[in-house]
Amino acid sequence: MAFFDAVPVNTVGQPCNAAVIGAGECAGGLSGFIVVAELTVQQQPPTNNGWLQAKVFVSALGQNFVNEFKPNGCFAQFVSELATGQAANASPPGAGPEEVVRTVGQAAAATYAVSRWLAYPLKSSVYRGILGLTETAAGVLMLAPFDYEAGKAFVHEMQSLAAGTCQ
Repeated sequence: MAFFDAVPVNTVGQPCNAAVIGAGECAGGLSGFIVVAELTVQQQPPTNNGWLQAKVFVSALGQNFVNEFKPNGCFAQFVSELATGQAANASPPGAGPEEVVRTVGQAAAATYAVSRWLAYPLKSSVYRGILGLTETAAGVLMLAPFDYEAGKAFVHEMQSLAAGTCQ
């Protein structure tokens, strides 16, 4: 707490108290006032509450993390929806859209090689670029259903969390 007070001083700059001023005994006469500020700080006794708070926080965090994986937990709901959605949209190996992209890319590369009369098509950077781009597109397309299902499961998890149906 801060405490401010105006103290009268004489011409020499020495403080005069009220009794001395009233008796006219302030040496050198009264010339003005100075402001004295006194700051008092009340210190709290040291406690070990920081460790207790950290312990409670970590304990609650750990319990919440464990609850996520219980049958009614939010993460468990996310994983079950993701697995269900992936099982419903699974296609047999070699029959998915990524195989179609690979086949179309290989056909485009072969068309380029034939139209340019390339005896050694793998020496052509354009031919290799077509095949590389085709593989990249097939890889992205292969992950697209998973990303869609993960996004859908995440939205349902957040809706359940907001409604309070999962922990």
